Amino acid sequence: MISCRYYSPQIYSQIGISNGDTLKYQAINSVIALVAQVLCMIYIDRFGRRWTLIGGNLGNMVTFIVATILLAKFPPSTNNNGAHWGFIIMTWLYNFSFSSTCGPLSWIIPAEVFDTRTRAKGVSIATMMSFAFNTMIGQVTPIAMTNIGYRFYYLFVICNFTNAVFFWLLLPETKRVPLEEMNQMFTNAPWIVPGTRKEDYMSHDLERKIEEREVKQNALHVE
Repeated sequence: MISCRYYSPQIYSQIGISNGDTLKYQAINSVIALVAQVLCMIYIDRFGRRWTLIGGNLGNMVTFIVATILLAKFPPSTNNNGAHWGFIIMTWLYNFSFSSTCGPLSWIIPAEVFDTRTRAKGVSIATMMSFAFNTMIGQVTPIAMTNIGYRFYYLFVICNFTNAVFFWLLLPETKRVPLEEMNQMFTNAPWIVPGTRKEDYMSHDLERKIEEREVKQNALHVE
């Protein structure tokens, strides 16, 4: 994401798109990101965190695969207008996929996995690591694009796939679970989540609290 923001002229130039057009397409990208983030805010408590992250990372991976193929098959010298538009659309789709899933949830999940006592420090460390890796990617991107070109995107294909596997294996669903109850939920949750039911690692008291909270929210929504 940071690479697309800071190095979009260099990224688009790999497939022969001019700097003037790049600014126009990047402006559209920013609007798409804003819309996607609003949709995440509206629907995240309906669809949940776990499968949203899994689907978002797989969606990101697919857009990177297609973009990598386009860069490999149609370098700037080919001047293929269809390939140009294909690459542009992939960047838009990636931006929508990232901004509606992984982007906002990368801030939500750290706030949920820590208990009340450690949440402030945990979120601070997560924020520090996020900016540290963003800085690293920002420094590495121009060097990588100059030296290995489209092959640099293999890294993002692999990382998005392994992210999806990680969340599928290890992240329990935290939808509608109060922050005060997260510690109990993660303490009882198994290391490997697939094959288990949420009821297996949630106490009956916690289930009852969640059900009561949902009933109250539905009642307020009806009113």
